[in-house]
Amino acid sequence: MDKGNEQKKILALVILGIGAVLYVAAIVWAGIASLQYAATGPVNLPEFVEQVIVVIGGALATHFGAWMGITFSQGRTLASFRGLLRLDQMAQVLAYLYLGCLVLGLIFWGATGFSPNAAGVLQNLSYTILGVFAGVVAVWLKEG
Repeated sequence: MDKGNEQKKILALVILGIGAVLYVAAIVWAGIASLQYAATGPVNLPEFVEQVIVVIGGALATHFGAWMGITFSQGRTLASFRGLLRLDQMAQVLAYLYLGCLVLGLIFWGATGFSPNAAGVLQNLSYTILGVFAGVVAVWLKEG
């Protein structure tokens, strides 16, 4: 492998790592704010925190759908599509990160007693679990 490609992979891993940390931190921020303030009124998060959750979550959701579709499609993996050995492992890590964060959002919202005053992004993450479940079942039934 040439040096340029190795540097690109390292840069991609650094960017993915920063994005993952920001995503988890933003969800934790929203969760803590909801636990502290949902009883007194609607929780308003800084715009940046909401955008981190929405934008990175949207990218992860798209990735998750593609990963599930390709993984279940005739037993292929992302690595066989791209010829990159590490991509399949990174794809799995990102898929599990996404699912874990959806569950984390649900846990935080549940800890507020499913308050309508909790941060809206937590509620949206929680509802997204239903869509993910439906998508996985649809792919599984199609391939079954």
